Amino acid sequence: MPQISVVVTAHNNAGLLARCLAAVVESRHRDLELIVVDDASADETVMTAKRFTDKVIAFESHRGRNAARMAGYTLAKGDLIINLDADVVVFPDTFEKVIASFAAHPEAISYFEKYIKVARGAEEAGRIKVATAVLAELRSGEPGDEVKKLRMQE
Repeated sequence: MPQISVVVTAHNNAGLLARCLAAVVESRHRDLELIVVDDASADETVMTAKRFTDKVIAFESHRGRNAARMAGYTLAKGDLIINLDADVVVFPDTFEKVIASFAAHPEAISYFEKYIKVARGAEEAGRIKVATAVLAELRSGEPGDEVKKLRMQE
């Protein structure tokens, strides 16, 4: 089974974050790297995150969700990276299902909620967020034409 890096972004979400992180830690998939990126929260978000992982990035000024995700990606070492917002609670088998989806669709570069985006060409792949395109680039080494085209669409 591949290692999964779970990047959780939070901004003033201490109340919801504990539930989110507990669900990640208690999931059936055990080969997890948990990274929390706090986007300059004024509440107890950082202290809450540190109860679950030592991989906590704390921004000093508010930079936004995309910057937080990108910071988490740079730290991630897993074979797959999963984004979660602090208000998301995963089911115990969520990560196993994501792994199975990638195994069933080796052409997939990203997985969104209940559907898979396939990168065969910009027309078939549809719109993909730049962060996901960058993730594909980081994982494959050289960006393919699909990634370049998708970046241009954004």
